[in-house]
Amino acid sequence: MAEAYPLAGKAERLLNIIEELGANINLPRLRRDPKYFLEIYRILLKDYDDLDLLRNDIEFRGGVYTPYPTPRMMGTTAVRETPEEHPSEIGYLMRYAKIRSVQISAIKAIIDRLRAALAAHRIAINHLTEYCAVWCQDCGKFLRGKTALKAISTNRCQNCGSSKILFTPNSAGVFRIELIPYLPLSGDYMRRITQLSSYARATYGRITRYLRESVGRSVKSFSIIVRVRAGDKIFRRRVRFSTEAREAVNYEAVIRERFGPSARIESIRYRRTQPVLLNDRYTRACIALAYVSLTYDVWFSKKSQVRIISRKIDAEKTLLKLPIYVLIHDLARYFLLKSPKSRRRLAGAFPYLESSPQISIIEPVFTILRDEDSAFAAKTLGLTEEAIPLEVIRLKFTIERNYEQKIRSLGLLSSRGMAAALLHLTSKHELSQAAKFFNTTKSEGIKALEKLAQVNISSELPESGRDKLAKIEVPRTTRAKGFVEALKET
Repeated sequence: MAEAYPLAGKAERLLNIIEELGANINLPRLRRDPKYFLEIYRILLKDYDDLDLLRNDIEFRGGVYTPYPTPRMMGTTAVRETPEEHPSEIGYLMRYAKIRSVQISAIKAIIDRLRAALAAHRIAINHLTEYCAVWCQDCGKFLRGKTALKAISTNRCQNCGSSKILFTPNSAGVFRIELIPYLPLSGDYMRRITQLSSYARATYGRITRYLRESVGRSVKSFSIIVRVRAGDKIFRRRVRFSTEAREAVNYEAVIRERFGPSARIESIRYRRTQPVLLNDRYTRACIALAYVSLTYDVWFSKKSQVRIISRKIDAEKTLLKLPIYVLIHDLARYFLLKSPKSRRRLAGAFPYLESSPQISIIEPVFTILRDEDSAFAAKTLGLTEEAIPLEVIRLKFTIERNYEQKIRSLGLLSSRGMAAALLHLTSKHELSQAAKFFNTTKSEGIKALEKLAQVNISSELPESGRDKLAKIEVPRTTRAKGFVEALKET
């Protein structure tokens, strides 16, 4: 405790400095200036490492885990056993308990802020990584993500070594970098929640409920991330426990026995019969707060567009649902544009998101995509583009579950082309419109449709979709037909 308490003050000073950074980010410059973009990215990355180190130090140097010391442990003289000394001893212990209670509360509060700040930094860094891309004018290669960031830092194409590179948004990415100033980078999410209006707080609560588990789901197992310090280094180990055992397991005793008394529990992840959609409460809080704050700011700053909206729909009711619609719209784009493998391997704009959620989780959450008033308001305010039908999400998960291996066997396929093809099959959009919506070409959409026709997904489509798919040419040669038939039998 004596070592951890001064670190809490150090952490608070760092968080206050970070708060100034978040308020001063220049979004227009961030979009167009690669040097400024790289500077902000590096600052966020360095702050993330510093915050993570501070959190580890606070928790390892006593923190809230150290047992209460006795007066003798604090270096006091031996307590005399004369009756007249008992009141002063009790008074001393009460004063000490009060001081220690204040210190523990302060440390718990700063750990809570550190965890929220780390979650916000993780989201911001991932959005920047998804946004970043460069195009080499010599070799024509597009570099994305961390490869593009490295090209910007060296001013060299990682493919051919040319310095003629252009900074551009990643057409294949799922990002919303205008959220970054609204993220609680300093961990002050509780203060920001109290500053929201009553309508905004209600919407914030609905978003967090959508993203977390509902009541009644049983836990199958849980895994604990344990941090162990060995010298100056910190190691993380994962320990899994099953809840199906007949006798309860004292996991704290098991961890101490296996890793020693210095082991600290970093997090616990529960695996349920129906997994939670986004499995981290700080990430849920940061995402909900950012989307609510951004949407309300846009609403109250674009008064002319709001007047147009108010003439056609109930503006007050729509405002309550609008942040939820914008978030679910982004989640829909994420699931459509990212393959299951990519979602498992890379966190993207939604850290801790379930990579392949069950339809039973998706259905109630994504129903808001059918809300025409919210779709109209979001498009009018420039928050989203075309509406995404709920049916295309259902079809995407059905294909991933039942046809993914067959489609992969037919060769490489663009995820954007697949998204365009599915949108075309489940809506009134022409293929060229669907391709434009997902920043791809019509030819990529045609390739995806050809593969969908070869694996025969007609039974999963509405009647209009079956008619569209029937117009796609299937392999005509005997060899090609034999290959497709053999594929269907597997």
